[in-house]
Amino acid sequence: MLRRLGIASILLALAALPLRADEIELKNGRRVEGKVVARTASSVRIQVASGVIELPRSQVVGITERATADELYAEKAAAIRYDDPAALDELASWAEANRLVEKAGHLRELAKGVRLEERFARARRTGTASAWVEVADWAKREGHTFEVRRLALTEATRLAPRSLSVRSALEELARDEESAREIERARAAKKPVRPPADAVAVREKELEERERLIEEREKLEREREKLERERLERERSQPGNGYLILRRGRGNGPGPMAPIPGAPCPVTQPQPQIPGGPCPSTPTNDMRWTMPAKR
Repeated sequence: MLRRLGIASILLALAALPLRADEIELKNGRRVEGKVVARTASSVRIQVASGVIELPRSQVVGITERATADELYAEKAAAIRYDDPAALDELASWAEANRLVEKAGHLRELAKGVRLEERFARARRTGTASAWVEVADWAKREGHTFEVRRLALTEATRLAPRSLSVRSALEELARDEESAREIERARAAKKPVRPPADAVAVREKELEERERLIEEREKLEREREKLERERLERERSQPGNGYLILRRGRGNGPGPMAPIPGAPCPVTQPQPQIPGGPCPSTPTNDMRWTMPAKR
């Protein structure tokens, strides 16, 4: 049974199509680009970037066959000279325009290497230290590695070890290398280090255990405070411990309570007791009366 695809599904599949290929015209006026891989009396199979789609033959009006970008690239690559950097750059530009990014990058690097070899050959023919210094300067402008620049300056040093221009070029190379190392160290410092999965699990377990111990310690502290309050209440309510708490009831009137016979005035009184007279009045409802403990 044929797998029928709607026009929307076909267009969605073609959105990621990286290469130019055959063009299939449909009855509804739409055009599909892909590589025809099989034809039968009832269907047409087309290779697109997302896979193979199958269209009913009754919906197809016509098929225009043409080479894919890969096929055209192979033809163009076979026709150029690989020692010509200009031709390599031209083919790289064509590859970029046809979405062959990886092949374009390879051609750019190849052209860069050819130009470098031409510079080295020219400096060897010249045989002077200044020629090799010029190669090192050119390599810096073109973005070559430090090793390329050092190789050129090594030849310059061999020819003129006391040349000021050679020494200056070597010092510049050393500064550039140090700057590159500082940039790498800065990037490494900013890059977050992800610990292993087992280390993360151990750390989470330690945090959970720490929280559990804190909760237990707080619970024990609350129990200790509760027991301390209960002990103090028991000591205050027991007779013979040196003091007794008296509270005024509702029927005691507005005045202060009379002290226990034979007991001195409350210790909380702000005024001294007159000898032989009553205790001064107190505004508090709770009065503490000191009593000698029984022995």
